[in-house]
Amino acid sequence: MQALLVLPYLENIYFEFDNDFSAFEALGINRFSRLRQLRLSYRSYIALEEATKFPDHIAQLIRESPLLSHLELIGPLFNMDHFSFQNLTKLVPSHQPLRLESLRVSNAVMGQESMIHLRSLSSLALRYNEALLSNFEDFDAQKVDNTIDAMRKEEIKLKELSIDRLSESLCRFLASFSGLQSISIGHEDGYNHLQLDRSTSDIFFQHVLLRHSQTLKTLILRTRSPNNSLVFNHNRANPFKVCPNLTRCGITVLIDDTPSCLGKALESIVASGVQLDILNIWYSDFNSPPPGCMNGYYSFEEKAQMLAHMWVKSLLIDDPHLYPREIHLPEIYQTRRKGAQLNDPYKLVPSEKIPGRYVYRVPEDIELAQLSELANDRDGTDEDDGYDSEGPEDPNEHVKRACVYSYDS
Repeated sequence: MQALLVLPYLENIYFEFDNDFSAFEALGINRFSRLRQLRLSYRSYIALEEATKFPDHIAQLIRESPLLSHLELIGPLFNMDHFSFQNLTKLVPSHQPLRLESLRVSNAVMGQESMIHLRSLSSLALRYNEALLSNFEDFDAQKVDNTIDAMRKEEIKLKELSIDRLSESLCRFLASFSGLQSISIGHEDGYNHLQLDRSTSDIFFQHVLLRHSQTLKTLILRTRSPNNSLVFNHNRANPFKVCPNLTRCGITVLIDDTPSCLGKALESIVASGVQLDILNIWYSDFNSPPPGCMNGYYSFEEKAQMLAHMWVKSLLIDDPHLYPREIHLPEIYQTRRKGAQLNDPYKLVPSEKIPGRYVYRVPEDIELAQLSELANDRDGTDEDDGYDSEGPEDPNEHVKRACVYSYDS
């Protein structure tokens, strides 16, 4: 810690606390006048007395950091209810407002008076504990919507947004500007169990996405509720019909009908012409708990997830240009193999057994020569038109052939 005191020109600082802020207080904070990025996080429960000191400590630092543009205040969601970004900004002189370009906070609510510090904001991540939104008298969903409404009134225009829940307020805000490049809706730990009114999701798909259709590169829609209308639906909740320039997309499919949903998702990708680098897949809960118990080792959920892995491995593809370079499926513990990394993605590579065809394999199945061949092909160095010489002329046939069970191994 003392070593930091002789580095007054640091531009990036990342602190991770365990259970108190004493080290933070001892830093001689006013020495870091060139600070541009500040990331503060703590991993474990902090007593209320310590938590209430948090804004004072941070305010002391940011008041002495006129160049600060990136701020992260992250902690366990269940323990961030005592912290208010609004209270923090009250400790910063209004005649010296922050010029934040990027903000990532947990369980923070902001009123109109906080917006003066966010006028330059381009990237925002807001994460909330839904238990707090539902059960705490002084922390409800309406306050979250008020935060969104305040940003709309301030005419803040974001490039990146990550948030837990879709709401009418969020739709109004996102429809008030254009140019969004990345949006992620749904908690990274699957918190978003809330049902979503279909009319709200219709506004999102039919109006909001259209405002950003030409600039949007990343779209993540994640939920655990099978009744949430953000679950992928090729007829209604289909982002591939709207956003032609996506390079990464994450969708939730019904775990009850995973192979069918995956097939329709790939059909939509091929039909739309979207060239994805990464397709992330998450599963909803079951519509209704399956009766009884399965015989054997696997649970119902593990069996459904296993089917998804088997389905992806079964694909035989003629034209790799039409399909995602990688497909990321949630990890199943029983599918780990020696040497495999957690959550290994399936990469699109030439089949070893069937010349001219492509398959999805995890990294340990991929030879470097295969990857090189695929990269050259997709970069346009191969003069071939991408179709198998014996394949059908109609590109739609590639969808039909890819979405059947044709095992390569």
